[in-house]
Amino acid sequence: MNPISWVQGLEGTTLTVAICALMFIEEVGVPLPFAPGDLVLAIGGIAIAGGRVNAALFVGAVSISILSGAILGREIFALLGWERLMRVARPLHARVPLERASGLLQRGGWRAVFTARLIPGRCSRRA
Repeated sequence: MNPISWVQGLEGTTLTVAICALMFIEEVGVPLPFAPGDLVLAIGGIAIAGGRVNAALFVGAVSISILSGAILGREIFALLGWERLMRVARPLHARVPLERASGLLQRGGWRAVFTARLIPGRCSRRA
């Protein structure tokens, strides 16, 4: 069963809860290749346009779940520390991208993150 098709078939509160759960999990730091955040949010937008969910409730609930997930993810990785994170990243072949992202963040700070989020195609480029 395709998880995205399953989510598309939901309505109302159930759809809102499913999208909030997926967004929370993604923001904590768990990759969801079958359900990228942009696609999940697009499904929510289509549901709002189709009258399947309440727009204000949906936007509020998703905002809270994304913020909560990001805060929890930040705290988890802060507790783990850089050395433990690299021990986990090494077998996953994620060490180099994490070091590159860390370097970019240290050089540019929050402004660099904000600007990068506004530039389309940022993930497909290689440094």
